[in-house]
Amino acid sequence: MNLKNIPIGFKILSLVVVALIGMAFIGFNGYRGLSNASDDMDNMYSRKLQATKLLGNEINYMRMVQVRIVKYVLDPKDTKVKSSIHEAMDSFEKEWPVYRDLGARVPETAADIAQAESNWQKFKEGVLEAERLADKGDTQAAWNYYQGVEANVTQDLLKNLTALQKVANDNADKLNEEVAESMSSNLWFMTVVTIACLGVLGLMSYFVIREILSSIRQMVEKCRHMGDGDFRNQPLLGRGDEL
Repeated sequence: MNLKNIPIGFKILSLVVVALIGMAFIGFNGYRGLSNASDDMDNMYSRKLQATKLLGNEINYMRMVQVRIVKYVLDPKDTKVKSSIHEAMDSFEKEWPVYRDLGARVPETAADIAQAESNWQKFKEGVLEAERLADKGDTQAAWNYYQGVEANVTQDLLKNLTALQKVANDNADKLNEEVAESMSSNLWFMTVVTIACLGVLGLMSYFVIREILSSIRQMVEKCRHMGDGDFRNQPLLGRGDEL
């Protein structure tokens, strides 16, 4: 199509339309990138960071039980310590199902989750038995019994929880890297698209402006000849637009 036959208003409108399409495309991809990043951040918190937080809480609850059962064995009359032991165990068992649902999504945690649950039951039973012996006034038997629990089951449970926490941390780090890579990729794509849109718009503007200016120069030149009394160069321009 010959640009000379296209109305100037339509040419300008075409430039505006191209600019709007480019801006809309850039805006859409920007929104999509931000939306994906937001989803990834939500996923990182709700699945990975929350799992890390829950496991940290579980380890703390277990430590609280460890410290307080020793204190209770040495002083069975302290009912507040006894209550705090049960509160810590209840808190552990209340939060564990929440973590288990999150951890079950990671295949490599299945064995450790099952082992941790088994060791927790053994640990809990050992603590309750030491508490029962302390309640009977048999402090030495309670202490000896708990020492056996501490040397075996407690250490195994701690290893299970620590291993699960490491997997959760590794997954969180991995997802963080994926989010950063995704955002970098989106930024690169938007940069390329922006440059491409500006290139197309600039190229169209160049041809349109060059064509209009070329015709205007011809008109000026012909008007100059006509001003000098030379009317032989007719018609002025071979165009189909306003000029």
